[in-house]
Amino acid sequence: MAKAYASDPGWRVTASSLQVHGGIGFTWEHNLHFFLKRARTNGHLFGTAGEHRDRVAELAGLAREAAPA
Repeated sequence: MAKAYASDPGWRVTASSLQVHGGIGFTWEHNLHFFLKRARTNGHLFGTAGEHRDRVAELAGLAREAAPA
């Protein structure tokens, strides 16, 4: 649950910071871009918040069954 809790704000905070600093025109030269790229990469490498929540629900026996087609 800690991974799921930290995953969403990790991306939101860096994306919001990019918007705040974007007005100065030097965003690519700022270290903020490294943080933004790291947040996105971490989501791909370690799983998104939704994936972590689904896994916890599965382990707790609360996972939804797939709807019959």
